[in-house]
Amino acid sequence: MKNGARRDGLAICLMALASLASAATRAGEAAAAAPAKPPEPDQQLGEVLVEGSRSKPKRPTFEEYQQPFNFLARLVGQFYVGGSVDLHALGRSEDLRKVSGRADCVGFGVAPGVQCELRIRWPGTTDRNDEEIPGGLSTLDPAVMLFGFESADATLRPNGLRRPSDKDEPRQPGVSYILIDSKGIAEKAVGEMASPDILQSRSKCTAIRGNCERVAQITAQPDLKTVDINIDLVIDGRKAVSFFFELDRVPGSASVVFGRKEKKAR
Repeated sequence: MKNGARRDGLAICLMALASLASAATRAGEAAAAAPAKPPEPDQQLGEVLVEGSRSKPKRPTFEEYQQPFNFLARLVGQFYVGGSVDLHALGRSEDLRKVSGRADCVGFGVAPGVQCELRIRWPGTTDRNDEEIPGGLSTLDPAVMLFGFESADATLRPNGLRRPSDKDEPRQPGVSYILIDSKGIAEKAVGEMASPDILQSRSKCTAIRGNCERVAQITAQPDLKTVDINIDLVIDGRKAVSFFFELDRVPGSASVVFGRKEKKAR
């Protein structure tokens, strides 16, 4: 009897423990299924929304692409060259040297490219020690000047060369050119269209050492009658010499470019 009573008591204890375990399991499942209690207002974290947009670089229009082509075509032809050289860029009459010569410019390619053969001269001038001064002696008799289209995939460096552009910067097409003088020295630059008639450039001097820049502006009128070339040499921040070449088209000289129709001056 005693053993039977013990077995019955043990069975009752086991049943009680099983019942408690089942209740605990059901309570845990109910707690997991219940929605979490929201935190107190002062414990909530505010959302930070950061928005941004990357602006696309401005692409040149068709008219902007066409401007360099039209400009290059205006340079083609035969010209008489006049003008002056201001040896110290001070506007004094005693420093002016009269310019004379010829320019024969031919176009090639559809773009087009332009090659000009120059014979430009002016009275030679040296300093008191018979040393050469900037602009004192002509180095353009003879000389060759080459022009070509410059795409809009680059921007201008301070030395006149091109470098890859930042993707967000506007890019404009222009005209690159190189001037090879009678000494074989090549001055190169990349010009940008200030207007449909005006090309401007700024480049580092090749023939003059130190802090020297060539600031140039070429104006080609749409009537095909004249082309004006202004070149200033800026040394150590000061304009040292100014060149002004006025190209007048030879009567009957047409603007002829390979792949394009002949254009007559109006």
